[in-house]
Amino acid sequence: MFGIAYSQDTTAFICGDSGVILRSNVDISSVRPHDAYSFNTTAYPVPTNGVLNVQMMLGEESDLVIDLLDITGNVVNTEYHENVISGMSTINLDLSGYSSGFYFVRVSNGVTSSTLRIIKS
Repeated sequence: MFGIAYSQDTTAFICGDSGVILRSNVDISSVRPHDAYSFNTTAYPVPTNGVLNVQMMLGEESDLVIDLLDITGNVVNTEYHENVISGMSTINLDLSGYSSGFYFVRVSNGVTSSTLRIIKS
């Protein structure tokens, strides 16, 4: 999905991946606007040789899924964290058992995701 545009409280126009525009008549008056700052993620130290600290600024309490992906995009580990409090939170990932190289850390709360490139030394 590329985007959603609202013309009234009950009409949404949705542009799909193939460029098709769909019109939907749904009650969107209760939908909260997206807060661009509700999900911000950083990781340190990079490069790391053991524990990676994934720091997040969450706008609200969230259940998080943290995936570690190899350079080809294959998921090599998944961690689930429930009820992570709003505000600044840090989750530690132990990467000591992984080979040196480039990895991606993807953090998702089911609505938004953030992907970081990291180096394991």
